Amino acid sequence: MPLVTLSLGSNIDRDHHLHVALTALADEFAPLTLSQVYETKPVGLTADPFYNLVVAFNTARLVGEVQQTCKQIEQHYARRPTRPPQGYTRALDLDLLTYGDLCGVHEGILLPRAEVLKHDFVLRPLAELFPHQRMPGRQESYAELWQTHAHPDQWMTPVNFHWPQSAETEALSHR
Repeated sequence: MPLVTLSLGSNIDRDHHLHVALTALADEFAPLTLSQVYETKPVGLTADPFYNLVVAFNTARLVGEVQQTCKQIEQHYARRPTRPPQGYTRALDLDLLTYGDLCGVHEGILLPRAEVLKHDFVLRPLAELFPHQRMPGRQESYAELWQTHAHPDQWMTPVNFHWPQSAETEALSHR
C-alpha cells in the first residue's frame, strides 16, 4: 500500500480544528503517524499564526479517493466565523503532499505538491519523519532537501500538542 503524506494547518481555534481533523483522518486511515506540530507565521500573508503538521498513513484507496476524503473533512470542519476576522484565516487546511512514488498529474492532482519545497512547515516535518526517504521525482532524501531548501526567514517553533489516539502517534507528536 502506498504511503500518503498530508499537510494540516489551522489558524482559527487551532487545537480544536487539528484534533477534529486528526480524529476524522484516523477514522478513515488509521494508523496515523504524526510529525511535531509547529506554530508558524503565514508566508506572504497577513494573518494570525498557524499550527501545522504532517500526517502519514498507508492506504489502498486511490489518490482521488484520498483527496476527496480530505476535502470532505476540510469542508465539514471549516466552519465560517459569524464575524470574519481580519486577514487570511483557515479553520482547517488539508493538503495531499505525496502518494507513494507518484510524480506528475494523477486524477487531476499534481504530485508531489509544490509546497513541499516552498514551505518549511511542510519540508521540516517530512525530513523529521522520513529523513532517509527520497521525495518522489527527486534524488535527494527529505533530510538532504531540508539542508538545501530551508528558508531561514520562515519562522516556526515546536508546540506541545496532545492527541492521544495511540501510543505511536502520542510519542511522535511530543518529540
